[in-house]
Amino acid sequence: MRALEKVGLVEREGSDEVPDAIADSSDVDALIARELAAAPVAPRVTELVLEMPAAPGEAISARSFESIFAEAAIPASPYPAEKMLRLLDGLKAMDVASRKMAVQAMDAADEAWTVDDAVLDAQRKMQALSAEKTRVATQAQQIVSQNQQLAQARDELQRSKVEALRIEIAELERAMATEIEQAGADKANCQAAGENARLAAQREETRLDAEIQRLGSLPGLFGSKN
Repeated sequence: MRALEKVGLVEREGSDEVPDAIADSSDVDALIARELAAAPVAPRVTELVLEMPAAPGEAISARSFESIFAEAAIPASPYPAEKMLRLLDGLKAMDVASRKMAVQAMDAADEAWTVDDAVLDAQRKMQALSAEKTRVATQAQQIVSQNQQLAQARDELQRSKVEALRIEIAELERAMATEIEQAGADKANCQAAGENARLAAQREETRLDAEIQRLGSLPGLFGSKN
């Protein structure tokens, strides 16, 4: 009301002052802009920033037998187990006893190697492969555990974000209710200001008419000079 009175749009009741001039539209626009700029803005709830932990980069991957055996530092064999298996595969038409006898005969004929060399090589490689199985199982369990922790962290992140959003929604709803209430009050003030302006204009017209009538008594008495 004070702002509207300053630009001459209304006259508050009880005031004998009459505005010298009515403000033009640019003055009104500037006034409204100032009032809007000064209006408080409902604070926004601080955004919750939570980082999702990164998934473990380690993954289960198959390694070649050669790399497994090399890592286990298995020494070279005079007759590797794989070579013996190929030999037995070539003799698969025979029964087990015949194949065994044939291999033992080859062993007796060649002093460079023995069947025990192939058996020892096989045992060493079996041990290395068993250790690899344990390593893979342990790695898999670690990945399972890490992903369970990630899933729990994601649940917690969801709960935190949902709660933050609920708080923000409640704050926005309160701000909306305040704005609606304030808009209603401002509208009522505008309507009251308009009514006051209309009544002030009527009073001014009455006052001016009275003065016109009073001054008109002179031309009426002595005649018009126009």
